[in-house]
Amino acid sequence: MNTERPDAKEHNPNRGYVRFLISETGMTHTEIAAKLDISVRSLVAYTSNRTASKRAIPYVIQYAIEQLIGSPVWMVRESFARAALKQGAKKFSWSGLK
Repeated sequence: MNTERPDAKEHNPNRGYVRFLISETGMTHTEIAAKLDISVRSLVAYTSNRTASKRAIPYVIQYAIEQLIGSPVWMVRESFARAALKQGAKKFSWSGLK
């Protein structure tokens, strides 16, 4: 497990980032929800693009999912930035995603 301290300034409620985190864990929504003691429905709402279910992911849940990945958080975020650039973004700004 990661030992980086939480820092709420690193909150990134971007749905693409949340989906990326979930995929990087290698776990299902059900497994993640059980580990974090939240409902699957809440977890799905944090990633949904449907207007009715849009809810921003709380930082504590984002951080917990980052911890489930097992890599240092900075590496996870760097991987996401590289993936965004690879998908055609001309330039990447971490702060622009918030």
